[in-house]
Amino acid sequence: MSNVAVIGLGIMGLPMAINLVKAGHSVTGFNRSQDKIDKLVSEGGKGATSIADAVKDADVVITMVPDSPDVEGVVSGPDGVFANAKKGTLWIDASSIRPDVAARLSADAVAAGIRPLDARFQVANRVPSTPSSPSWSAATQTTSKQHRMSSTPSARPSSTSAPPAPARPSRQPIS
Repeated sequence: MSNVAVIGLGIMGLPMAINLVKAGHSVTGFNRSQDKIDKLVSEGGKGATSIADAVKDADVVITMVPDSPDVEGVVSGPDGVFANAKKGTLWIDASSIRPDVAARLSADAVAAGIRPLDARFQVANRVPSTPSSPSWSAATQTTSKQHRMSSTPSARPSSTSAPPAPARPSRQPIS
């Protein structure tokens, strides 16, 4: 199974991280508030003291934070994901951010040797911890075939029909 870092253990991120632990992945979480990290640890995950610490050994990094400036702060700079993740790491951004920011950060990720996947997280109902509710909404054909990782044991991922245009996020469903 994959080593996964989840940055942002809020209403959506914490249940996702816990479900990834239950699915057999090694999950390291980071959040601004320690109580969320402690909850992940109590469920079998690992806690990190910084973003850099969370992503250093990850095969997959999932960011799930509130807005465009938050994502920029998490991935950029000397302490961010792009400077500290291994080359070839898959970065899944499941935050709700502006398309222009998503495209720019995707290009920045590629320049840093990180493989981006713009996957705005959508919930079919209001309880993100239920097996039928989460779905990632975008991926390139290659990335989706290489990483069929689910957040719950019963999720049914599938690949997209075609890759997006360069540096432009795709909006094709993966469910």
